[in-house]
Amino acid sequence: MVPSRSEVRARLSGWGITPGVVALCLLWLVALGPIVADLTAQGAPRVALTGALVDDGAIVIDDYPLDVDRTERDGHTYSDKAPGQEVLAVPVYAAARAVGAEPASVPRIAGNLTLWSVTFWSAGVPAMALILLVAVACHRRGTPIPLPALAGLSFGTLLAPMGVNLYGHVLAAALGYGAWMVIDRAPATAGRGLAAGALVGLAVVVEYPLALVGAVLAAALVSRRAWAALGAFALAGAPFAVALGLYHHLAYGSVVSSGYSHKPDHEGATLFITGIPRPTTAIEMLVGSRGLLVFTPIAAVGLWGLVHLLRRRRDEGVVVSAAVVIAFLLLQAGWVNPWGGEMPGPRYLIPMLPFLGIGLAAVWHRVPAPVARFVLGISIASMGLAAVTDHLIGPGGLALTSSLRTLVTEGPNPTVWSLLLGPVGWVVYGASVVAALVLVVRWSDLDGAGVGGGVPH
Repeated sequence: MVPSRSEVRARLSGWGITPGVVALCLLWLVALGPIVADLTAQGAPRVALTGALVDDGAIVIDDYPLDVDRTERDGHTYSDKAPGQEVLAVPVYAAARAVGAEPASVPRIAGNLTLWSVTFWSAGVPAMALILLVAVACHRRGTPIPLPALAGLSFGTLLAPMGVNLYGHVLAAALGYGAWMVIDRAPATAGRGLAAGALVGLAVVVEYPLALVGAVLAAALVSRRAWAALGAFALAGAPFAVALGLYHHLAYGSVVSSGYSHKPDHEGATLFITGIPRPTTAIEMLVGSRGLLVFTPIAAVGLWGLVHLLRRRRDEGVVVSAAVVIAFLLLQAGWVNPWGGEMPGPRYLIPMLPFLGIGLAAVWHRVPAPVARFVLGISIASMGLAAVTDHLIGPGGLALTSSLRTLVTEGPNPTVWSLLLGPVGWVVYGASVVAALVLVVRWSDLDGAGVGGGVPH
């Protein structure tokens, strides 16, 4: 028997997926989903490898448009990225090619719909999945996250610009966070260990640093003395490690080499592409010209919330979240620059961002409404601008002002609608965004969500 609409709504609400959360996903879909970002040095080897796998049946990308992000060995060119995102994008790329999309070998920088299809699948869908996952995780703990806080996390952090550009961070973040949710507040069975291990293994194949999440989750299972689950966790991750090692051998000549091992800019880097954390880098990363705490203060509220929870109740989920956050802060502090390139913020922190969700849920009601509006305004303006225009920022540029200058001088990124329908497409895009915003406001009233200073759950 098909469940009624009210039954479906009740079931979803029981998981923490309220009408407001659904509206927020819809807003992401219509506001950020259609954005067609330019092909950049970072995205070029990713879409090239996917194209080579589908069109050539190979991992060599000699004949594809590339910039500095590549590795050369024995006269051939390879992607310098972990291969997971590229492999997962194969079905979408193949489907796009089947309906007439250009091959990745065509050097189309702007308005590249082939690139868009891969990006939407590889970054956009995971970004929307994280909205749902964070809502479920917070509801599971008895403290549902207020909708404004969830909006700030989704639209006011690097999840927004990296959700419309082709990187692996958002996908890896969703996989790593999903692995934690499998074992959080659940019996540590072998089946759950297998599922969590597979998700972590896949996350590492997408982005190497997700091994940090795997280490934290393994430690959590050890603390429970859940030996069967721990063994299953390791067993499930093993095939991904073997596959990654095989790819490294074929592309880079050694199981323990990565695409960065042969690049002068990263000479001496470890397999996890980092070095010893430096205090100066950490300070710049947090409060510098594109600092996490300055331009995405919603993250500062989440950090405060985790500290508050650690002092109040040190349960496993809080400790896991705090450990993941600390691990990625140290990772970024050891990078060759505070941002991981010409980014609007420290991009290697992205996998830790969903782990701030339970912190936001715990303290958002303590934030005075004027402060909450300021936090949301700065965060969403900084990251929203980086999403709707070229997200890259040159040396010395400030996150918010540089993106605003780019928007004024170069204009916004095109959308699928504007590319297909011309000027009318902008009308369609604008109308859909306004309609989604109306739904968010209306359905947030059903959730009882205020901007800030509300009543604790």
